[in-house]
Amino acid sequence: MRIASRSYIDNLSYGLALASNDLQRLSLQLSSAKKLTKPSDNPVDAGSIIRSHAALEAVVNQQRTIEAGLRIARAADGGLDDIGSALRQVKTLVLRANTTTVTEEGRMATANEIRVIASKIQDDANKQVGGRYLFAGYSDRTTPFVQQLVGGNITYEGDSGEQKVSVAPERTAPVTMPGDYLLNFINDDGERAVPTVDKDVFDLLEETAQCIEQGNLGQLADLGDEVETLRDHAVQCRAMLGAYVQRLEGAQNAAKDQELQTRKLLSEVEDVDIAQAILQLKRLELSYQSALMAVGQVAQLPTLFEVVYR
Repeated sequence: MRIASRSYIDNLSYGLALASNDLQRLSLQLSSAKKLTKPSDNPVDAGSIIRSHAALEAVVNQQRTIEAGLRIARAADGGLDDIGSALRQVKTLVLRANTTTVTEEGRMATANEIRVIASKIQDDANKQVGGRYLFAGYSDRTTPFVQQLVGGNITYEGDSGEQKVSVAPERTAPVTMPGDYLLNFINDDGERAVPTVDKDVFDLLEETAQCIEQGNLGQLADLGDEVETLRDHAVQCRAMLGAYVQRLEGAQNAAKDQELQTRKLLSEVEDVDIAQAILQLKRLELSYQSALMAVGQVAQLPTLFEVVYR
């Protein structure tokens, strides 16, 4: 009988230990708001959680990359808008100067104004974001449009590459365009973006300014048409860039949806139901306290040996 009583008490103690472990597990779950306190709690779910966290980190990094690309593309869009407006202004000046009533002083002032606009276009074409030039191609750490000390001509120091960002695994999207394409410089293949105009924007504007100074109205009309052609090209470039921005925004929305779904799946596996865990904890606390009282009462009962030999 003594052995049987001891076995009974040992079983009760073992049950109390299990209940204590459950209480500890629930307490840890409530304090951390996570179902698993250690991988051995559920190895299958632990593996799923690790994979979900990796997927979540990847999609968050993808969003950062896309957001950086959008900043570049939107800044480039602003630069293209300014360049297009500047070329439209030059076209207006050409029309104004292409009359016989303009005085020599007026022609000189108009020519100087066109040169100022050319300098403004150079500044816009050398625009940068975060120390990276927008219209330099792959050579985005190099100033793309540089005025030479001898002769004063502006040359293109970038390349014909197209800057891109990753929008999905094994998928990229352009975020800007090279300056040689934008301003009609000869590219790496020896060609111009607008083959009907055999000059870049800066050479064309300088030639136009000189033509106005000289009063060569016959040639000025042709130059004005070329200015308009390059302006139309700048507008088309901006439309292309707008399509790039739309593609990036679509990729950004898709990445946000993917993040939302990943977080939802991760929450289902990883996060604990607080309300349910609290109710379960309260039930375990009551059961544990009742078991403690039962064990205490059983431990105080006399054994058969003590009853016989009392």
